[in-house]
Amino acid sequence: MPQSTGDTHHIYLLSWLFLISGGLAALTPEPSPFWGWVLLANVVVSGVWMGIGYYRALHQGSKWRIIYSIVHLDMFSIYMVILAWRGNGETALGALFYFLPVVVVGWIGYSYRRRVFSEILQPRSLLSKILWFLATGAGGGAIAGLVIGKSFPQIALYWMYLVFLLLILFSHSMWIKAENPNYEPYQE
Repeated sequence: MPQSTGDTHHIYLLSWLFLISGGLAALTPEPSPFWGWVLLANVVVSGVWMGIGYYRALHQGSKWRIIYSIVHLDMFSIYMVILAWRGNGETALGALFYFLPVVVVGWIGYSYRRRVFSEILQPRSLLSKILWFLATGAGGGAIAGLVIGKSFPQIALYWMYLVFLLLILFSHSMWIKAENPNYEPYQE
């Protein structure tokens, strides 16, 4: 992550990401007061954390910026997973199907953070190259899925779900940069 160049840092804009995804999750496919209250609680906690970070200038330390980024990217991704789950019926079995992989992928990202971080920034294996292609082509794929959605409405939701699993994998691999800010891909 780049070093802060002034009193403020763009890291505080990450709150908008989960605010948007949380709003989508709370309002789609129909408004849910429960998810609205969950989002409001997250906004308050994030606002307090952001205020403390700004007041104490914590954004100037790379470790704080990385941890702040991981938490906010996780919230963004989890709200998008909630959106995919809600879009597919909000069943108990669906919750297991959607949220168990999130936990597993987060654990893999953290446990194998050196390898995952290196493979994401400099893909060497075929699987990494395929996943990188899927993740970077996801925006266009989601739009194409929405266009094709008249015939196959679930395509965009599944594609989006895959992309956010990859984002969780990457965000948890960033712990390596919190532990060692000078870590470079494939550094042994």
